[in-house]
Parts: sequence; C-alpha cells; structure tokens
Amino acid sequence: MCDMDRPQITKIEQGKVSATLDTIQKISDALHIEISLLFSYKKELHPFVKWAGGKTHH
Repeated sequence: MCDMDRPQITKIEQGKVSATLDTIQKISDALHIEISLLFSYKKELHPFVKWAGGKTHH
C-alpha cells in the first residue's frame, strides 16, 4: 500500500534502518493516519527479572 517492499518495512520497524520523511509520509498515507500518530506510541515496560524474595520490582 505504501509502495515499499516488506523487508524494508521490517527493517524500519526493528530499528535497523532509519526512515526518511518521505518514507514516513508514505506509511502514514497508506495507513490513513497523521504522521504524529506514528511517533506517539508508548510501550509500557515490565521487569523481566525477579528481585530477591520472588517479588517483581515496579
């Protein structure tokens, strides 16, 4: 939909390559969303190591 090959999109998603503003515009147009929404993602981090006593640290 954005006239890019899948491996290139995968590399962008994984942070292996940077996207140009033109590429970001193509992706937002294909998804029918504003560019700003591509940068507003917030990932909630969870601890992956348990602390002493078996309790997770928050």
